[in-house]
Amino acid sequence: GHPIKRIVRGDNRIGIVTAAMDFLLEINPPDTAEHAVFDDTLFEEYVGKRLAKVLPLLQRENQCEQLLAFFKKHFMGKRFLLGVAHGDFSSSNILFDGTRVSGVFDWEAGSVRNIAALDGISLLVSVHRAAGANLSLADSLALLATRLWPRFEEFDLLMRLYGTMGIEEECHAGIVYLSWLNGMGLRLRYGMEKDRAAVETYIHDVVARIELG
Repeated sequence: GHPIKRIVRGDNRIGIVTAAMDFLLEINPPDTAEHAVFDDTLFEEYVGKRLAKVLPLLQRENQCEQLLAFFKKHFMGKRFLLGVAHGDFSSSNILFDGTRVSGVFDWEAGSVRNIAALDGISLLVSVHRAAGANLSLADSLALLATRLWPRFEEFDLLMRLYGTMGIEEECHAGIVYLSWLNGMGLRLRYGMEKDRAAVETYIHDVVARIELG
């Protein structure tokens, strides 16, 4: 197979996304998932620890409280199914052979107990940008979070993923930006904080979009 990033185009995009979403469902059969409710403990594990990594790079002190309030609004008290998540399920890490996903590599951020639907967000955003969308990460995330995604078939596939994984649609914006937080954890692991332009693009611009709602 070939990395999706190298082969995705407008005319083959929906087939690739469908196959990749099917792969996420295959590795997360509902009868093996863990039912969980977001309480303070889960919030700290899945949001708090990840948010702490970007806090030193925020532009204003009150942004910390704003981000915490945003994620609590979308997650606290909500029910989720926890399962297998790749952690960086992007077009660079998925091999496609023309009809199906033939391989997935770089499981460095993988987990057997995570919100698996986060991978669906990473997939859509990375495929959209790889297919030639001239959009920043902040713009792409905002389109998805506000349900203005230009490919309605892909958004429907994401909603199917949510349904199978027990995620309420009202959590959608939170899921989108939690996927972003996951990605920032990986980037910061490799020293992104030393690149001022990258911090502006990948953190400041995204936080500004969250603030706008």
